[in-house]
Amino acid sequence: MSQPDLPTETRALVFEKSTSGPFVYDVVIATLPIPPLTQGQLLVRIGAAGFNHRDVSLRSVAIF
Repeated sequence: MSQPDLPTETRALVFEKSTSGPFVYDVVIATLPIPPLTQGQLLVRIGAAGFNHRDVSLRSVAIF
């Protein structure tokens, strides 16, 4: 049985500093590389994910 080609990139929600203020972060969809899998790891395809009100409120909190 042949192995399927694995994707090399993924889309992710990423917090980025906003120009709106010093402690405000915007959430953007970014394309990121998928690191190579090592032994014992597997890659899972996610069809949908939630982003709720609490997640939105985190964008106005200082991170780190």
